[in-house]
Amino acid sequence: MGPQGAPSTIPGPQGPIGPTGPPGQDGAPGADSTIPGPPGVNGAPGLNAYNITSGPFVVPAVGSSVIVTLGDASWVVPGQDIYIAGAGGPGQAGWLQVQSKTGNQLTLLNPVPPPSSPPLASATTPGLMAQTDGIASHFIGGDNATHVMPIASPSISGDLNTLSGVATQFVGGDNACHPHSTIALDTLGAPTDITALNATASAHGLLAKVSGLTTDYIRGDNSSQNLANVVTTFFAITSMSAQGPWPKSVSFNVPFKADLLVNTTVSAYTSTAGALTAAIQLDGVTGYNSSNYFNPITTHESWSSSGVWRAVTAGTHTLGVVLSGTGANSDSGASLWFGVLMIRVP
Repeated sequence: MGPQGAPSTIPGPQGPIGPTGPPGQDGAPGADSTIPGPPGVNGAPGLNAYNITSGPFVVPAVGSSVIVTLGDASWVVPGQDIYIAGAGGPGQAGWLQVQSKTGNQLTLLNPVPPPSSPPLASATTPGLMAQTDGIASHFIGGDNATHVMPIASPSISGDLNTLSGVATQFVGGDNACHPHSTIALDTLGAPTDITALNATASAHGLLAKVSGLTTDYIRGDNSSQNLANVVTTFFAITSMSAQGPWPKSVSFNVPFKADLLVNTTVSAYTSTAGALTAAIQLDGVTGYNSSNYFNPITTHESWSSSGVWRAVTAGTHTLGVVLSGTGANSDSGASLWFGVLMIRVP
């Protein structure tokens, strides 16, 4: 085979026409026409929605039915409400309901008319409240009727009785006003074990529950306190001549309770005139100094001094006194008295 020749410049003959291709997609809808089209053809005349009965009939009682024949019942369907001239009385149309239809023969029901308003409420049916009597003090009972409110009594709930108008009176369980009267304390019930009504420094009240101990007393804060913890006394006497030369010093061991106010009194008897100074001590610490000068008229003249401390701890403490004098240096027959009064401070 020789080489391929050059393309021809003269078209060849046309071939046969091929089959039709598939249809293309619908184009978009065009705009609505603004020019109205021609009017359509009038329809056939409609049927009249009324007809003449074939003869008279008696309107049935409410809830009953009657068969009525029309000249043309083609416009009637079952369940339709129709009005028949004269059925409601002379000159008035009456309302009947079509129950069934056979050709031109209708079965008509005289239906029960619907209520013009909801029924009154009862024990079995919800509804409206019955008409009231207009009296403000009356009430509507569960029977949907108006009633007079009774006066309260032991067997009936009701209104409070007419009051006396006296502010100091009270209303009793008999629904009557009574003046307050004195009630014996022993007629009341036993109080409960609470402290809300106890007497305080700012209000009158009840005595607090006591301890039951005969040695206790009632304090100002309405509590029981053991009397043994309140007052303690201590008394001692010693010979001044037995204490050696001046200054003389004597001490005593005394049991203290905690939080005690201590008052001590020292009385010294001397046989000559002079000035005495007493230093009263608690646990070796001087708490009070006093001096007194006197000229004796007789021998064994008296001199006294006192002091006050506050013990901060319970236990045995040492009370002492140191006496020094000027001129009063004769101890013949003289004595030293030492008294202590301890009072508990609340």
